[in-house]
Amino acid sequence: MPDLPEGTPKVGIIGGGQLARMSQQPAIALGVQLHVLADSEHDSASQVIPAMSVGAAKDAEAIRALADRSTW
Repeated sequence: MPDLPEGTPKVGIIGGGQLARMSQQPAIALGVQLHVLADSEHDSASQVIPAMSVGAAKDAEAIRALADRSTW
């Protein structure tokens, strides 16, 4: 993943489906970096969003880790 300027907003998304995938292009236009928590590395969003973690949406530790990587 390319280095982004200091202070670039980072938004965490729980779920790596089509909605997360469709969010990537507007996020780029707004200068926002997305990080996805997906059930599988093969989920739809993983094809277009380079920052992703694999974990369950009901896994509290995975959600905390996602929150630690996010500013929003």
